[in-house]
Amino acid sequence: GTCEEEMKQLKQATGLSEEAIRKRAGELLSEILNNYSGFSVGTIDKFFQSVIRAFTHEIGVQPGYNLELDHRRVLSMAVDRLFQDLGNQEELQLWLIRYAMERMENSLSWDFRREIIQLGEQLFKESFQELFLHNDFSLLEKNQLDLFQSDLDTLEEQATAAMADCAALALDQMRNLGVNPEDFKGAGRSPAMLFVFAREGKHIDFTTARIAALEQSDKWLKKGASADLEHLAVEHLIPLLNQIYAQQEILNSLAAVRENIYTLGILGDIREYVQDYTRERNLFLIADSGRFLRGIIGGNQVPFVFERTGSRFSHIMLDEFQDTSLFQYDNFKPLLDNSLASGEQSLVVGDVKQSIYRWRNSDWTWKGILPARRSGWSLCRRITGAGNNWSGSTTACSSFPPSCFRRPSRKNCWVLRCTGRRPKGR
Repeated sequence: GTCEEEMKQLKQATGLSEEAIRKRAGELLSEILNNYSGFSVGTIDKFFQSVIRAFTHEIGVQPGYNLELDHRRVLSMAVDRLFQDLGNQEELQLWLIRYAMERMENSLSWDFRREIIQLGEQLFKESFQELFLHNDFSLLEKNQLDLFQSDLDTLEEQATAAMADCAALALDQMRNLGVNPEDFKGAGRSPAMLFVFAREGKHIDFTTARIAALEQSDKWLKKGASADLEHLAVEHLIPLLNQIYAQQEILNSLAAVRENIYTLGILGDIREYVQDYTRERNLFLIADSGRFLRGIIGGNQVPFVFERTGSRFSHIMLDEFQDTSLFQYDNFKPLLDNSLASGEQSLVVGDVKQSIYRWRNSDWTWKGILPARRSGWSLCRRITGAGNNWSGSTTACSSFPPSCFRRPSRKNCWVLRCTGRRPKGR
């Protein structure tokens, strides 16, 4: 009964007769059995490792390295060694003391080993690795961060001075009209009082009501206010308050950066200790695969990559695509492009509801990746649900609009086929 039902569904999906379907199935089975060496099934990590092993010299990794899956264990060992070496690292001691004091000021425990390990996790996140694709970590050096803090001080002084200048101009204009900040709506809590705070160099907390005053004159004026007062508020005070608001945003950003400046300095030390640990033991962290491959595949022609690995793939199928990270996709994209440019077919399959590996840098919004990063690809118009053990479509089209992602009735699943010509006998 099940086979009959599946045959019925296949006939409806393909428009072929039962005899034609059985013939094609037999041809496909024969192709697989007689050319099994041309058929490979493996994980993305396994494929990436085969590429990395072919380029160990180029990426500076010792041949015969040991693949380490648990980067957390390595990170923990590296942090332990960091604390053991504190007696010989005076500069690091000072930074850790500053970090501990900062935590105590925020009513947090001074014992921050667990937090240091959590901080080190940033090293293995693609969002962080993407900032240092060319291995230029000089910005994490403490002397560079000291210079950066000096720049922050300069920016803070400039922003504070600009706020004071705007405030002085606003108060002068009010004085020329013979009014005080308390004469506006709200009296001591009027928006005009913000100019007094800005002139005194105080931090200004822009509440919802104060933000509304950046555009709405009724937040300034009492009923029956004179035309001169309204003109002053609309033409002068509101624009000046907007300038103060812009400078306060800069000050808020600077404060947020300062809160993490010591953290960033310590992160540079953690990275060095992780590198030392892996180098001594000839380890290669699987979490670093994506970053290394960006340099390999992105900087070489795909045929050359295949030549070095001793493999060539004409057709590529990526299953569980919702668990693919952006780095993995970027590394596979040239291979997919090469396949399509050769007139072959490739297939990606995924179900956003099954996105469970967020800890491996996967992006559950994968269904938006392809339209955003397409490169002249074409797709099938028909996108079928994968409710059974078969899926797909044979219709080629020349456009790639986001509207082609239709939700199937049975599962929240998208099946895409990027098509050129259909290979014969496959």
